[in-house]
Amino acid sequence: MNKKHQVLKEVVYGQLFQYKSGIAIAMTCSIGYVLMTLLVPWPMKFIFDYVLLGNIKDVDFYFSDNQYIVLIVLSLSVIFIALMRGLFSYYQSCFAAKLGSKIVFNLRCVLFSHFQSLPLSFHQNSQTGEILTKLTTDTAALKDIFSDSLIMIFTQVLLITGMFIVMFIVNWKLSIIILLTFPIIITVLYVMYSRLRKTVREQRRQEGKVAARTNEVLSAIPLVQAYAREDYESERFNKVNKLTMEQGINAARLEALTTRTAEIVTAFGTALVILVGSLYALDGSMSPGDVLVFVSYVRNIYKPIRSIAKLTTKFSHGMVSIERISEILETEPGIVDSDHAINAPKFYGELKFSSVSFQYDSSNNKALKNISFTIFPGQKVALVGPSGAGKSTIAKLILRLIEPHSGSVSIDNLDIKTFTRDSLREQIAVVLQNPVLFNTSIADNIGYGRLNASKEQIKSAARQANADSFISTFPDGYKTQVGERGSKLSGGQQQRISLARALIKEPAILLMDEATSALDAISERAIHKAIEKMQRNKTILMITHNMHLVEKFDHILVIEKGEVVEQGKHNQLMNLRGCYYDLYMAQQ
Repeated sequence: MNKKHQVLKEVVYGQLFQYKSGIAIAMTCSIGYVLMTLLVPWPMKFIFDYVLLGNIKDVDFYFSDNQYIVLIVLSLSVIFIALMRGLFSYYQSCFAAKLGSKIVFNLRCVLFSHFQSLPLSFHQNSQTGEILTKLTTDTAALKDIFSDSLIMIFTQVLLITGMFIVMFIVNWKLSIIILLTFPIIITVLYVMYSRLRKTVREQRRQEGKVAARTNEVLSAIPLVQAYAREDYESERFNKVNKLTMEQGINAARLEALTTRTAEIVTAFGTALVILVGSLYALDGSMSPGDVLVFVSYVRNIYKPIRSIAKLTTKFSHGMVSIERISEILETEPGIVDSDHAINAPKFYGELKFSSVSFQYDSSNNKALKNISFTIFPGQKVALVGPSGAGKSTIAKLILRLIEPHSGSVSIDNLDIKTFTRDSLREQIAVVLQNPVLFNTSIADNIGYGRLNASKEQIKSAARQANADSFISTFPDGYKTQVGERGSKLSGGQQQRISLARALIKEPAILLMDEATSALDAISERAIHKAIEKMQRNKTILMITHNMHLVEKFDHILVIEKGEVVEQGKHNQLMNLRGCYYDLYMAQQ
């Protein structure tokens, strides 16, 4: 069994086994429904053969001496059978729907957690719309399998089997005629299902492209409008959407063809039964009631087949969805804690890189080449260098978002692989160049850094980040909603809230990746004064291109082409007249 099939087994059988009791109840209701369906024509058989033909005394009814009472009892039995049949069908549908909803709920939870554990390279190479489609549309398609397809197929197969048993008992020769039409139906279903599955797979892929295209354009609406590219983007969207429409039409055509073929075979089989059955009745081989039962069964025996034909569409959608979900689940998480990982103790803040090298999968060149340096507790250190030199890669390695291909990264003389990821990251705060805010209140965004933070702690962090001054001007204050991706705030306001979120953690290590790039000069100076105040017992590593900010830093690391080419204080590096000097003078 290959890896993909193992994942399929975990997705399907694992979920089904978890709810085996619910499946057992649904299938018990299915058995009851089938038994009641098999009984449907029998009251009419007795009415035709014994009541209407006057042969009531040939059978041992309790009220056989009064044909009117027998007629009433048989008529009431029709109502009783219908009520019981409806009751079994109702509970079967309820339990099946409940089962499907629970499975989809659990699967979405598993998928969401798994998405968060996947490496950065996966998210960088994947389209957000495609991921959303797999998390929503594909998981919803599985509900059709679990709540409809599997239970319904079980019911219909059981019904077909029961009908054939009764039909063979009544007249095996006539049953053979019906049985001969089955290979035609099965062949049609198999051929159509294969073609339909390919079409649905392509349709779902195109739906993912539509979602991805929509998400990309909507997230860049200001740019689209600023460049007056509405018509251009609409044309691009229409091309992708047209392919989805064509695949949908093709799938509908195949489904209709399958259903109509089943109906034609049904009509053919029914006509044969009426003809041959009537001839048997005329020569006395069968009673009119037997013919009635046979015709009723024949008309109903093809309904399950037609239902299965329709279910093949849902089933094909579901199988494609399972394959797409399996592609995600079989992707290994990026960083996994070792079996012996421990919770990190309280850090002093010493950072050490020892002969660290790293290369991204999409690059032919190493991002870092055998670099080594040490940052002591409480130091304020700057990483400077040209774009693409490897500065942000160093920050990712400290957070264990990626792991070195060789060498080691340690904190307080312990390899960070020794710690669990969560305990490591709990003592490190990060402020990114492009602030990330959630569509909730300002207080919630700041409190994201410490989930149990009090209102006073949130306000204190905002004051440190020079954010309290503008927050207090809003009518709703800290309850102000920031909008999607912080769209209701300016770039500088977003950055200050992002900084407050980092400061509220009171981290041992603070990583700042161009954190003040969007701020005006006054706010930038205020933030750096705040950083100086809270620097005690904290190691600060700042990635910046602003050379004037680093003049008073304790230590400066100059990175170029993945290597530490210079390090020291500002004056020392200026005297070297090397790379740092060139970068500094270029900004004069």
